[in-house]
Amino acid sequence: MYEDTPLKAYRIGISKNPPSCLEHSLGSPWGIHRICERIGDGEPIGMVFESRKPIAHHAILSHADFQFITTRILRLEGLEAGINQGKNAEGQCCDTLERHVYIHGTPFGDKIGSSFTRGCFVLEDSAMLELYDQLQPGCLVYIERQICVTK
Repeated sequence: MYEDTPLKAYRIGISKNPPSCLEHSLGSPWGIHRICERIGDGEPIGMVFESRKPIAHHAILSHADFQFITTRILRLEGLEAGINQGKNAEGQCCDTLERHVYIHGTPFGDKIGSSFTRGCFVLEDSAMLELYDQLQPGCLVYIERQICVTK
């Protein structure tokens, strides 16, 4: 179905919960997704976002255990009906976009490669800038244990 060659693979942080596409599971969804929105153009590295709006630079925040959404946000839209889009066969929401699952930066680069998020996929802030600069809305992302990007 989607046979493009990956451009680059990134190490990521994923959910501390088991993988899941279900709403309220706090699990990271898998499969084919599309970038549907880019958020953060022009903001400095380390900017913290809340409800997709910039609020402060992480250097002035002191919540060491808080899971900051930093630097840039790539909103994901699932493309597999019943898996990561819409509702599944049991009528449960499994929609990545409705669940507000993003690819975003984190100031906690030492946690990359581990399971520590609430469902989002996170990259160290400088890697997030690199990835963000490569992608536009409409780009496809296949999510496994790393992010593989195709154009």
